[in-house]
Amino acid sequence: MPATRKIARQGIKDVWLYRYNDMDYGPVDTDKLLDAITERKVDLTSPVNRLKENRWTTAAEYGLLRDHYDRCHKIWAEQQLTEEADRQVRKLERRETARSGAWKLGLVGILVAGAVGTWIVMRLLQAEPVGFEKIVRLPTVPELPQIFVPPTRDGSSLATVAGRYVGPVSSAVAVAASPTKHRKRYDTSGVRVGNSGNRSVTKMSFNEDGDVAGGGAGLSSSKLSSVVGSARTKLFSCAKKAAMRNKSFKGTTVGFTVNSQKIGDISVGSEVRNNAAFKACVKSALRRVSVPKFSGPGRRASVPIKIEW
Repeated sequence: MPATRKIARQGIKDVWLYRYNDMDYGPVDTDKLLDAITERKVDLTSPVNRLKENRWTTAAEYGLLRDHYDRCHKIWAEQQLTEEADRQVRKLERRETARSGAWKLGLVGILVAGAVGTWIVMRLLQAEPVGFEKIVRLPTVPELPQIFVPPTRDGSSLATVAGRYVGPVSSAVAVAASPTKHRKRYDTSGVRVGNSGNRSVTKMSFNEDGDVAGGGAGLSSSKLSSVVGSARTKLFSCAKKAAMRNKSFKGTTVGFTVNSQKIGDISVGSEVRNNAAFKACVKSALRRVSVPKFSGPGRRASVPIKIEW
């Protein structure tokens, strides 16, 4: 059994759910959950659900999970130090190998240069004076062929290549010109930067589990949670695509107003101000979310998106 699993497990019968990469796994027993910590699928900030309590919270709230994570963290730190030491040793070995190879290459070069110099000296000693013109032969430059330019009816010149007619000079220049490459355009109209929205709507906040904080008239909390859950899934798809395009993308907060049968007033955080592709994806994704018909004011929702590598 690995060292990271040498902990006291006196008859633990708890059953858990845990969230990894935006997906829920389980039910699993405590041993499997500790294995997930060892495999770095779960850390102290990961959402877990102890089924007998039936609530989602972070793994840091349970002492058993904290203790196991601390043991794993020490082992990971030791492994990292060992790997770094191995990298430094390999780096020094490559440097010594390169120095040895350069020394050998330099010695071979000196020997080759000495042999060539000796051969040249011997050839010069055996040569007879024949004059500079016979030793050095100057190259002659051939004359360029004449380019035939036939006249046109209006007297203008025509372009030719190797004697073959290709058309008027202006046409040849037009063919040589390369077409302008157009940049891809994204539809980001209606998506603003910042969280200031319409003050007449009821503002709601949603955590990463899709749970709603607060209430109001019009659309029920259960239906609102369902709408936000659908929106959250589509928004994470946009975030994953943005992260694949740019490793520096860490996430943002997307705000929107849930009106009857549609979503509007979309906003994103200032950290994605210049990310037109992500904003266009957010707009398209939220337009596809199905919203039921209801009466009353709209409900303002705010959904955090976080990407970790």
